[in-house]
Amino acid sequence: MRNTIEYVLKDEKVKEGYLEITGPFSEQDITYDSVYRTWLEEKKIWDKDSGRMCAHNVISFHKDEPVDAC
Repeated sequence: MRNTIEYVLKDEKVKEGYLEITGPFSEQDITYDSVYRTWLEEKKIWDKDSGRMCAHNVISFHKDEPVDAC
């Protein structure tokens, strides 16, 4: 799970204008470690701290397809 969070937060994985921040973090405060720790705390609250921890899906668009952040 931690590796997935670190991977998707890499600068080269996020195109300018396509990052939406929700939750208890400001954009400046987001690190893979802080997101990971918060995610684990939330999973423990809901007694979901075992088994599959996350799923990482990739959505790819054709290079000519118009895509916006909405």
